[in-house]
Amino acid sequence: MFRKIKYIVKYIASNGVKQFILNARAVRDKHGGFLPFIVFDMLYCSVRYGAGPFEYKLFDYKKLGRVQRGGMISQMRNQKFVAKLNTPAARKLFDNKSDFNRAFEPFLRREWVDAETVSFDEFANKFGNWKVLVCKPPDGMCGKGIEFIEVESSQDLRSIYEYIKEQGITTVEQLVRQHPDIAEINPLSVNTLRMVTLTVSGGVHLVACYMRFGIGSQVDNLNSGGFAVSVNPKSGIIDSSGGNNAGRMYERHPHTGAELRGRQLPFFLETRKMIAQTAMVEPGAGYVGWDAAITPDGPLLIEGNCFPGFDLYHLVSHQEQGAGMYQRFKAVIAGKTNEFLIAPN
Repeated sequence: MFRKIKYIVKYIASNGVKQFILNARAVRDKHGGFLPFIVFDMLYCSVRYGAGPFEYKLFDYKKLGRVQRGGMISQMRNQKFVAKLNTPAARKLFDNKSDFNRAFEPFLRREWVDAETVSFDEFANKFGNWKVLVCKPPDGMCGKGIEFIEVESSQDLRSIYEYIKEQGITTVEQLVRQHPDIAEINPLSVNTLRMVTLTVSGGVHLVACYMRFGIGSQVDNLNSGGFAVSVNPKSGIIDSSGGNNAGRMYERHPHTGAELRGRQLPFFLETRKMIAQTAMVEPGAGYVGWDAAITPDGPLLIEGNCFPGFDLYHLVSHQEQGAGMYQRFKAVIAGKTNEFLIAPN
């Protein structure tokens, strides 16, 4: 209880009382109600469920009942799962993009280099035939800081090489070509699957799955303007409308008009098997959000996150599928269910 009170005090101190009240007013404007009561309920949810004011607004806590609120994975609850299941060494590995790529190289299925150590000759040999390079910064999160650099001539390679050295870029990768069924929905970004696993007593459990799509951008992350749909973790069928971090919902992609709900994702069973294998590589990583892309030849691994974002679980458009997610996690960790267990072969 003291930790939860400390959390809300820290939140208000860092964001200000003004921001707290702005969140409360946004809730009132959307759902109605008496502002002091909303403020009190926001404080109650912070103490009772570890949900901050922004979560209260984003996930519509005001309209949720006690059981629904209890089933939410708040930021504080998410942090506890990370602390319990992921060792500091594993988090350090996943935070370093080059070290991660080396550890999970068999699943990447694309060319890449450690930009900090690569020589120009190696760089040119790797990427001389590629038209677009993906350059990632050392500490980029949520798709931020990624650059897509077009290569028009061999002369460009030298200037690009010098540029990545000057900018402190960590990794450079070949651009992934996605499956035409996925490109049909949104061709501008590589649209990725977020597959959340809990590894308990040697078993890998796929507890949640989402597909993210960009909107007018080369990046699909929600925090970079994209949206996400929920995907059935057993069948690979999209089972929700799309939703973003502003609370907007989509039945179709806003640019292409492609329908979302009911669509079967290609190579989904193969993707499940790949993720079951990746989850066994690092024993200290028990709770991971894996990002996978689906190509015309099957799935490949983009990256893994040892501090998975919790927003995907409870966007308004996902709340039916995400009901009781907190209890699902607890049951898997306690060894009380094998409903979401996946096999590596």
